[in-house]
Amino acid sequence: MNFIAQLRASLNGAPAHNLFEYRRRDYPRGEINALAERTISLLDAAQVPHDARIGVVVRNRPLHAAAMLGLIAYGRALTTIYAIQSPEAMAAEVEETRFGAVIADLRDWTPALEAAVRATGAAAILLDHDAIAIEAAAGFERMEPGPRPLIEGERGIEILSSGTTGKPKRILFPFRMLTRAVESVAAARTGIDPEADILTWPYGGIGGMCNLVAGVMLERHTTLLDKFNVPEWIEAVRKHRPKFLSGPPTVARMALDAGVTREDMASVQYFFGGGAAFSPELQDEFEAAYDVKVIWAYGATAFCGTIISWTPALYEAYRHSKRGPIGKALPCLQLPATDPETGEPVAAGGVGPPDPLAPVATGGW
Repeated sequence: MNFIAQLRASLNGAPAHNLFEYRRRDYPRGEINALAERTISLLDAAQVPHDARIGVVVRNRPLHAAAMLGLIAYGRALTTIYAIQSPEAMAAEVEETRFGAVIADLRDWTPALEAAVRATGAAAILLDHDAIAIEAAAGFERMEPGPRPLIEGERGIEILSSGTTGKPKRILFPFRMLTRAVESVAAARTGIDPEADILTWPYGGIGGMCNLVAGVMLERHTTLLDKFNVPEWIEAVRKHRPKFLSGPPTVARMALDAGVTREDMASVQYFFGGGAAFSPELQDEFEAAYDVKVIWAYGATAFCGTIISWTPALYEAYRHSKRGPIGKALPCLQLPATDPETGEPVAAGGVGPPDPLAPVATGGW
């Protein structure tokens, strides 16, 4: 069974199982699946071709999660649009890409975005978290005919890179690669009860997208925050008593600076993360304050996710003797070290930068 079929089967599982919590309201699987299928039915009614890009103004909200899960489960080409930008910048992105349809929260349906969607002839679907409804925008129920770029070849999720080397670039994350995303999340947490999670990664990035699909596939209850903040985050920790937390180093630093207590974190055994270097000094401070074990990973959008990670077993064996490194390559991943001058693989025991094989994103090493 391919990944899309597996995801669709997961969405059709026990309907009463709560997948998400947002603003103290639970969203059971049956409701999320109905909202996902509602999204697809609106696209079909709008006559949006299967090979047209669907732009989603992404926020960490349950209706956004449902819409994106529907797109993935039915093989629709999903392109993320950053919500944290000006309406004018968002509109310019829509006009440049010429989506077949745009999906956005009601709060993001600004005059600028509406004008851009109208100018390109795209259909529009709005997400209303007050009414818990997904509906076509009035006057935008059908995609208008006209030239627009269509997906050629493999479909997947187009995610913007972080932009550390210039303007963020869209990188295709093929649907088949989502299998590795789920496997990498599961491998790092082997032996840990995955019952509850509190999402600190934005769904618009690679970390959030991997957590979106992994949460459904691994039967995890995920608390969603519009944006990370310590008061709501620690409220969810106290309520759900998770065995692990995750996030970038900023989460750890903000928790310490806010005076989060060891009692608040009493259930937490591990802190998983990545996105930036977790300094040995911060790790020592965080682990001492809360009696947790920091399990770090390294990856990038260009690699379609994590490629190197610590695991609980590696932590027990090497925490003190290998203080600071980023772990070992994930199973079945080709990751040689190369000589920085010649580009040739170094011999066993040699030292050089890792050179991951990411043919999906780069066409080579």
